[in-house]
Amino acid sequence: MTIELVRRLLAGGAPAAAVEQALIAEASQGVPFVAALTERFPELAQMAERELERAEAPEIHWVRPVPELVRRVPAGMCERLLAVPVHEDANDGRVDVAAVDVLGPHVGVEFAFHLAAPVRVLRARLPEIRAALASLAVPVGRASGDSRGSVRAPPDVSYSGTQGSVPPPRLPSDAPIPLVRRPPFSQRSAGTAPSEPVLNLSRSKVFSPEPPFAFELSFEAATAELARADSAEQVARVLCQALEPAVVLVVAVRGGSLEVRAASRSVADKATSSFSLPAGKNSVFDIAVRAGFYLGPLPSTWVHAELRGLLPSGAADEVYSAPVLVASRPVLALMMARFGPSLDATRRADRLIVAAAAAIERILRSKKRGG
Repeated sequence: MTIELVRRLLAGGAPAAAVEQALIAEASQGVPFVAALTERFPELAQMAERELERAEAPEIHWVRPVPELVRRVPAGMCERLLAVPVHEDANDGRVDVAAVDVLGPHVGVEFAFHLAAPVRVLRARLPEIRAALASLAVPVGRASGDSRGSVRAPPDVSYSGTQGSVPPPRLPSDAPIPLVRRPPFSQRSAGTAPSEPVLNLSRSKVFSPEPPFAFELSFEAATAELARADSAEQVARVLCQALEPAVVLVVAVRGGSLEVRAASRSVADKATSSFSLPAGKNSVFDIAVRAGFYLGPLPSTWVHAELRGLLPSGAADEVYSAPVLVASRPVLALMMARFGPSLDATRRADRLIVAAAAAIERILRSKKRGG
């Protein structure tokens, strides 16, 4: 809880008795203030959300926690603060933390202390944080090494009298089917009728699992290509090649427009010749330049309408965008979709972006020297 949020709620007309009850629930039961307020007084949920929206903090629309970072903070801290770490910058070690309450410094201070790293706090909505917390507690249908995971829909958790979310008890399964080993058919009496039916265990069809996601170009080969690049356009093409088979677009950040400089094979050919986006209209590229990155679904807004038409089916469900900065100024920005496990893919993209920035800086220095 932050005093600033309480002050804004009271100034906006929230009943003092309701705010007081939520404060007592936080102090005595460990219930996060925002959760206590919105669960006990649903009519105040919109007011609380409006006040949090006014905070000067970048937003994240799809919260995917990083389990390795979660394990480095005390147990229960993410639930108590309604905040989860979602990204670690490969260049400077900065950790991005998605949080509901961004009006006070306590979230950033706590995570910075326990992670021993600089922290940037991103604003997320309460349902998105709850879904992220549920995904950490109840992974479904993925191998343990896949940090992205498929998550069970978050339960409608009530915080009354409890701290954090507790998964419901497992229901007992049906009685086990006894498996009795029977002798081979050749050992049975030829003229004797079988005393029990024979269960046909023949496989009706061959199961062919989907091959795991794998990048076509090794990271070492990609960085070597970037080191040999002699133009920003070539750097953009190498970024696309290094992230295939993911769907990739790389745009040049120039004044009032974002012009596509390269695209992966899965994107329509016309993208590299005629497609551009207006700058400053809150596209995913604008958000990435402003906040450092964007991870989430491609928004269904007018500025993304033509971009959606270029992408193959399913590519808009989750995208990752990040800028290439040279001397702290954005030169290029990439957008990646259909990229498999998000943790590995975004880390690879971040490392390639660092190498791309170094390549462009080298090219600019060479041009200044007349080389």
